[in-house]
Amino acid sequence: MTTTSQPPKAAPEKPTPEKPVDAQPAKREQAGFWPLVFGGGVAALIGGVATIMALPFLPASWLPEQQTAEIDVAAIQSNATSAAEAAADRRIQELQAQLQAVPTSDDATRDLAAMQQRIDAQAQQIDQLSNRPAFDPALAERLQTLTAQAAALENQIQTAAEQAQTQITAAQVEARKLQEAAEGSTRRAEAVAAIASLQTALDRGLQPDEARQTMEGVGIETPDALNREIASLGTLQSEFPDAVRAALRAALREESASGQGNVFTNFLRAQTGARSVEPREGNDPDAILSRANAEVEAGRIGNALTEMEALPDVAKNAQLMAEWTAKATAYRDAQAALSSLSAMSN
Repeated sequence: MTTTSQPPKAAPEKPTPEKPVDAQPAKREQAGFWPLVFGGGVAALIGGVATIMALPFLPASWLPEQQTAEIDVAAIQSNATSAAEAAADRRIQELQAQLQAVPTSDDATRDLAAMQQRIDAQAQQIDQLSNRPAFDPALAERLQTLTAQAAALENQIQTAAEQAQTQITAAQVEARKLQEAAEGSTRRAEAVAAIASLQTALDRGLQPDEARQTMEGVGIETPDALNREIASLGTLQSEFPDAVRAALRAALREESASGQGNVFTNFLRAQTGARSVEPREGNDPDAILSRANAEVEAGRIGNALTEMEALPDVAKNAQLMAEWTAKATAYRDAQAALSSLSAMSN
């Protein structure tokens, strides 16, 4: 089999790498950037297709050695096309990343709007300052005068208000004093009336409950002398003669037993109950009791008890006299308590 010798093929010339497109500074206008992106992609695609189309026409020495007799042009074209498309995709992605890093026109618009607002505000302030009226010294002086007059008037009003408040306070204090005095007078009048009613009740006989209710009604504490039953003046006057006779009998018996006086006369007097009905001088029991009897009839129970202090003990301790003395003492103490309350109320 005759083998046709072929000259050794030269190593295939490496395709000249495409010159990378210099990254241009990103512009703010998006309308100028997209043509650059699509132009680069189209250029890469054209370069790949041109390479594929030129391969069949290259000299044999430029082609790589093949193990087979035939060259798979379709495979080469497919690989070249894929490589070109991949290079184009990478370039597009790089350009898109650069595009995203560039500030958008919306951000710039907002910045410009904020600056414009500040400028407008400053212009408005300038207009306000320009529209202010010119300084008038006469007007300023007039304003100062009016201000001083207003301050003086305010001071006068404040002083008048303080004086009026002082007068009102003094009037209120005086009114309270008058009210307290009136209330005190009313209380005193009520107390005097209550005491007078008790003094009247004392003459007819006073019960503890009556006295206590009367005293509490006028806000007065009931004295101890009024917290017990008290005999009426009429009772004391009607019971005194029997008490006197009992006291005289006891005194006459004591004299007879001691050998003093006339025994027969003393016996007759004791039996008959004879006694002096008119007050007379003397220190004997009959004379003392005659003066006490006059005081009792006059309603002066306290004076009667004072006279009877000179009686001998045997006369004082006679049962009827002792009972009468206890009743008379309660009556006298009640009178004294009411007199003391009356003096305090006046």
